[in-house]
Amino acid sequence: MSKFSKFAFLCLVTLLNISCDKSVILQPVLPVNPSPVDQYSLDAQILAARMSETPWIDSITTAEIESALSLARSVHPELAAIHCHPDFVLTQLIVEPTQQVAQRWAEGSLLVGDKFLDSLAVLYHLTSVSNGGYNFFVLNFQHSLNIPKLAQVFAQSSNIIYAEPNGFVGDGDRISALKKSGTWDFVFSHGEGDCPAGCIWRNFFYVTVSPSSIPTYIQERETPLPPEIYLWNIPPIFIATVYSSAQDLLDNYQNNKWWVRQHAVEVTWRFFVYTAPWSPADDNLKRSQWNIMQTQLQGRKAEVIIVITQRLQDADPDVRASAQLALSKISR
Repeated sequence: MSKFSKFAFLCLVTLLNISCDKSVILQPVLPVNPSPVDQYSLDAQILAARMSETPWIDSITTAEIESALSLARSVHPELAAIHCHPDFVLTQLIVEPTQQVAQRWAEGSLLVGDKFLDSLAVLYHLTSVSNGGYNFFVLNFQHSLNIPKLAQVFAQSSNIIYAEPNGFVGDGDRISALKKSGTWDFVFSHGEGDCPAGCIWRNFFYVTVSPSSIPTYIQERETPLPPEIYLWNIPPIFIATVYSSAQDLLDNYQNNKWWVRQHAVEVTWRFFVYTAPWSPADDNLKRSQWNIMQTQLQGRKAEVIIVITQRLQDADPDVRASAQLALSKISR
């Protein structure tokens, strides 16, 4: 099950899974029977929002993703029905304001007398505010936005105590998107088995769309997944015992495939943070191998930090990001 937001948790505990206020929307507003075009456009917006580094969702990127998704779906009949399970409502932000701001919003005013908040209301096209109870308000915006990034911006105000997306719980079908050297890499994931709580079984379909708009079906992986380094690290399980030793792990920092290098970095820092295997594939019969690798790596910590630091200059941005994360984890 995905993580409850603070607001949603308070509502669920108090009213036994009933929304705290009927004005609070905990699901995106869609047509009663959305057409494929509506849903495909929403898929593209969700993926573009995840990729955006600012609160704005780039319309050119969204259109590019929608076009590439259409091509990717053409390579396999099952892909037409697989859509993105959203992480959050694209047009809503939940905030806990100070009493001064709460009073103005409760009175129906969008502008509250705080220059910073009022500038955000105008810049991001705030259209309405509804009281969600427990001193929380739901801010509704005209356009789809990267709400987690927007929450960070609102949280900079001294008049905002808390800000977060209006997130979702449960699970369902998912789509992952990556763009590498002009090529779009998509993973369509169909989930089954108690998906409201978290899908138990998943099939993964891997597809690329080249810069010349040629879609290619790469492979399908079905549950139960074999222990391996999954293509593009999707799903991101990062099994440690796919390596025979600590040296084998470190050798893969030089692998010519970016996702293999990233996998090695992600596995490495976990050996310094976790005291037991994080993946079931590393436990039971593999536990002794996992223990040996942990001892070997921890005994070579200075060398490990050096090789991770070198990955800060990696040609791939995802590997660089994993290296930065690894160094912060190990330094703690």
